[in-house]
Amino acid sequence: IFEATAAAAVLVDLGVAVEDVFVETTSYDTISNAFFARTDHSDLAGWRRLLVITSDFHVERTEAIFRWVFGAAPTEHYAVSYLGTADRGLSVDE
Repeated sequence: IFEATAAAAVLVDLGVAVEDVFVETTSYDTISNAFFARTDHSDLAGWRRLLVITSDFHVERTEAIFRWVFGAAPTEHYAVSYLGTADRGLSVDE
């Protein structure tokens, strides 16, 4: 199961409407997450404001990668926000 699919299920369980959750399952790393989020979702749908959710541990790296990909030509002037979540579940003790 893709982590994006599992995370989407949690969002829906928390009350987010299914039609408001978009999942990227093509990639296997953060660079391709950003690339396919742009080419398969944002560019096609005309979205210019995005919220990227990742773990606190990964948010700095994710932001750098998404800024690089979404800043590449052709520049569409994206407004990308980032939300870090608690790093729970990343160790055996949790």
